[in-house]
Amino acid sequence: MRKRYFVYVFCLIAIFLLWKFFALATEGRNVTVTESAQVRDTLAPGVERKILTVYFSQGDNAELPEGVDASSSASIAYWKGELTGNAGVIARMIHERVGGEIFPILTKKKYPSSFSGVIPVGLAEKVANARPELSVHVANMQDYNTIFLVYPAWWYKMPMSLYSFLDEYDLSGKVVYVCVSSESSGFTNEIAAIRKLEPNATVVRGIAVRTAQTMEAGGAVNQWLDEVMARW
Repeated sequence: MRKRYFVYVFCLIAIFLLWKFFALATEGRNVTVTESAQVRDTLAPGVERKILTVYFSQGDNAELPEGVDASSSASIAYWKGELTGNAGVIARMIHERVGGEIFPILTKKKYPSSFSGVIPVGLAEKVANARPELSVHVANMQDYNTIFLVYPAWWYKMPMSLYSFLDEYDLSGKVVYVCVSSESSGFTNEIAAIRKLEPNATVVRGIAVRTAQTMEAGGAVNQWLDEVMARW
């Protein structure tokens, strides 16, 4: 009887894990995930857009060897000869289309150069609910009314440096379009987390791009931006 009970519990756990795996895989399979029908841009039509694209990527926050091979890492990428990460590529695609300024979130403490090295560091920061110290700051955040926030998913959520950034700035009255680069997890619950941190901002779930599709995502990014900018 005892043996049968443990087999039953094991089967329940296995079913749950399989459900979780397929749920995450399905969420990440779509390149574009938007909620434009539910959340509208709150700025008045025709208002002058003062845009800041903010992003965090491992490529900008690690001491990488010169001439590093981007194909050897899941999170390092080149964009027009500039070394960054997958989130950095998406941020540059957005910036080139919408204009304004672009701002990388940089931490004082560098991350490991390999993705396998970043994994345990990211987990440790998540468990500790850490707030990594940032090395650069936006001097004139009050001048912007439209923010594109781009990040890679680490352990099914934003890197903790994003929490450092959101703790530092009051984005009240601004429209914040959130974009994520991930292999399978997509947005998970991070939109709700950002809305909690910035309750007086209009936070819009934007585009989710699978890591493996980053370099081919230009068409999807532009299609999404067409929809966004049509409401401006």
